[in-house]
Amino acid sequence: MAILNEVEVRVVSKATGQSLDEYDKPGSALAINGSSVEKYIEARTGEDFAVEIRVKEGFDCFRAWGIRIGLEIDGGVVNYCRNLSKEKVSHYRTVGAPAILDSVRQSDGKVHSRIGFQFGLLTMNEEANLPQEELENQARKLGLIRIYVERVNVTKLSQPKKRKGLLYKPLPTLEAPKELIKDKHISSVFQPGTQTPASGRGLRTEKYTTYIGNNSSRLNFHFYYRSEMHLRLLNCLPRSPIPDPPPSAADGVSVVPAEDAQSPAAVKRDPTAVKTEVEETADNNNVARMEDATSNENHDSLAEEVRQLKQQLQENQERQTNLMQMLQAAFGAPTVPTSAASSSVRPVIVKRERVKQEDDDETSGQTPRSRDRPAKRNKVVVEID
Repeated sequence: MAILNEVEVRVVSKATGQSLDEYDKPGSALAINGSSVEKYIEARTGEDFAVEIRVKEGFDCFRAWGIRIGLEIDGGVVNYCRNLSKEKVSHYRTVGAPAILDSVRQSDGKVHSRIGFQFGLLTMNEEANLPQEELENQARKLGLIRIYVERVNVTKLSQPKKRKGLLYKPLPTLEAPKELIKDKHISSVFQPGTQTPASGRGLRTEKYTTYIGNNSSRLNFHFYYRSEMHLRLLNCLPRSPIPDPPPSAADGVSVVPAEDAQSPAAVKRDPTAVKTEVEETADNNNVARMEDATSNENHDSLAEEVRQLKQQLQENQERQTNLMQMLQAAFGAPTVPTSAASSSVRPVIVKRERVKQEDDDETSGQTPRSRDRPAKRNKVVVEID
């Protein structure tokens, strides 16, 4: 925080009411130097801001009438001061409220208005070319909010005077040479915010002069406002780290899911163990593939055997049918239905044997000679289920 001699100054966002984060520039000589302090803040284009001043209990006005709070933005684009008596300072302290500067009065003698404070964007002009001295002068003024607090006395004027009507002097252009933006890291400037009507003010009848005594000195607060990118370039903000590439098994690191990053499995493992595990996994996969191939081969072999058996059965059935037809034609064997022959006919056994004629005079009527000579007879045996 920017605090000097029990006086605290903040730059706040009007949208959120929160003070802007303050950063220190490494190696800055004015970071804190008794009566001066400097801070860096982030400027967001288009954001309205205000300045708050808190005078704490330990601050002593001594014999001064009160204090003067001066505000200067971008080297005089805004130049405004506010005087507070001891009583007013005590009132703010009692109620715990800060003195707020969020706008500046503007008047052309006829129309009065108040202009709010807002961060603007300074664009680059590649063709702009400034002398080195002018470039350094612009770099000292732009992107700076300067507040000072000092003790003052007041005296009456012998004759009333007109008040300053022009407290806001706009920049002639919001373009800047590339050296100012790239080398000096300045890309933000003041621009007028909300404009509201204001009442006119009378003549000035008092004069304020700086109080001298009791080792009193002016307190200076410098706020350099920059974009986030330029704050990082100035090392006020840490630069974004470059992410490391994700680990892989080839690096000897076991990769685990993000949700298990805190588990014991997330620690680095021995490369030899990782290699062995990878080889075992590959062997298991090969064995599984071989088993699948063998299973497929067995299945194909079995199917081929079934097909061959069916073919042999069909051929046997056809031979049996042909044989039955031949037997019927040659010997008058009983006909077997085709359907039975195709489904339930077993191999046919045909036997031809010689039978002896029995003596049966009453039935055969043959002569003794014929009885002595054996006769040839055919016998066909057909087995059907």
